[in-house]
Amino acid sequence: MKFTKFKLTALASIAFAAGPFATAQSIDYGSLEMLFDEPVTTSATGAPQRSTEAPVTMEIISAADIRNSGARRLTDLLNRVVGVEVMEYGNSSPSVAIRGYNHALSPRLLVLLNGRQVFQDFYGFTDWDVIPVQLEEIRQIEIVKGPNTALFGFNAVGGVVNIITHNPIYDEATSVKLGVGADGESQGSFTSSFKLHEKVGLRLSLGGETVEEYDGLIDENRTDPENTRSNLAAELGFQLTSSSQLFLEASDSTAKKFIRTPDGSETRLNAEFSSLRAQYVNDSKFGLLRFDAYQNTSDYALISQLSGTTVDISAELLALKAEDTFKIGTDHTFRLSAEYRKNEMTFTYYGLPVLTENSILSAGAMWNWQVSETVATTVSVRADQLSSKGDTLIGIQFGLPGFDEETTEYSYNAALLWKPTDKDTFRFQAARGIQTPSLVQNILSTGVDSSIIENYAIDYDRPVEAFNGSARVSVFYQQNKDLFTLANALVPPGIAVLLGPNLGDSEVFGVELSADGRLADNFDWFASYTYQDTSDEL
Repeated sequence: MKFTKFKLTALASIAFAAGPFATAQSIDYGSLEMLFDEPVTTSATGAPQRSTEAPVTMEIISAADIRNSGARRLTDLLNRVVGVEVMEYGNSSPSVAIRGYNHALSPRLLVLLNGRQVFQDFYGFTDWDVIPVQLEEIRQIEIVKGPNTALFGFNAVGGVVNIITHNPIYDEATSVKLGVGADGESQGSFTSSFKLHEKVGLRLSLGGETVEEYDGLIDENRTDPENTRSNLAAELGFQLTSSSQLFLEASDSTAKKFIRTPDGSETRLNAEFSSLRAQYVNDSKFGLLRFDAYQNTSDYALISQLSGTTVDISAELLALKAEDTFKIGTDHTFRLSAEYRKNEMTFTYYGLPVLTENSILSAGAMWNWQVSETVATTVSVRADQLSSKGDTLIGIQFGLPGFDEETTEYSYNAALLWKPTDKDTFRFQAARGIQTPSLVQNILSTGVDSSIIENYAIDYDRPVEAFNGSARVSVFYQQNKDLFTLANALVPPGIAVLLGPNLGDSEVFGVELSADGRLADNFDWFASYTYQDTSDEL
């Protein structure tokens, strides 16, 4: 199977003058952006970098971009980024992918909130409505394209979206928003980041939305046509010493909406997603030390529009991570990291509870070398040891044994940055990413292999003074081995269930063109074009 895809987008917006931004996270993003006249990131290497000097293909949506966009939701913003594809299956059911392979509940995009995973491991998708963040508190959104498992963690195979909010230690900002729209939409939010003490800050975030589903998607079995969501989050930040900080965070979100599952079923979903997090940062003599611990709890009920059958899923993710970023001399930056993750899930189908779990032990290393004023290289490697065990749906029904599997996967990212002139930047990249089966896939179809994604890309960036903006050209080739998905199949004695076998291989060649600029003091514009040619061997 082979198909070719084109995408052409253009955007213009009015930019109104605004006051200076507060800082965020552990660096002063606002001051650095003003100093370098472009956004700054720490996500790729752990050290502050211009986005154009990062070793990955990255787009950054700033707070000013968000304000000027008129967007109501996160996915509205992402849909304007070249190479990002947003598919709407309903009024509250988007699916997002980077550089192709999008479908309902896409599993190939890793989404982070201040570095914490909000990707739902148990099924392998991102539920955008339960991410506990409001647009008004976002400092910037970083979109990283291509497989970046070695830099960001497993399942970062299509790309990464990292949402960065105000920091309670540095930022003081308050926003209240109320709005109404088409389809019976009503939306409101309150966000505030403020000082409780000279060395203690608090960030509060509260938001909600109600919107009616599209008429054509409402089955006669459905009595309530409304989709709703609510989000609540609180974060305390402590400046313990001049070189150490502690952050404590809690959040809770709920959603009720229509979704479409990968097999095409129209499903009613009721969800609750909560999290607890503690993060300690210390700028020590051994480098910048970070210790991060969080727990995500997910409770989902999926109700079939056709049959009324309910599937209940309860899942917990515990993640512990430690990393050290340090320099040797002035030209060499290193980052060492270790991570432990444990996922547990109870999947209840027709009253039958199916239990499964997996654990992942990871180790990674990154080396960034500023070879000269015009050349820099970054190499990152990571090893993941995955252990999975539990029951299967068929085993519970027919008295068959469960599964107990273990595998080790390796990934890498390598990049060479070359600046032949002050205005021209070339970025050459090679990467190997890993996509692991979800817990749901393990109980529905054992023996599913991890999907291996190999990617090669070249970027060219240049500021263009003629229209007070910049231009980028990206060319990439990606090879996907052992793709998998969830699909319907008949299981004796004729029960239709979801199975997730490996489907085969696929490759894609693509070109992305983008440019942006400012024609006058208050008029910004953006245009992009995407070409993709995909070949499947399924």
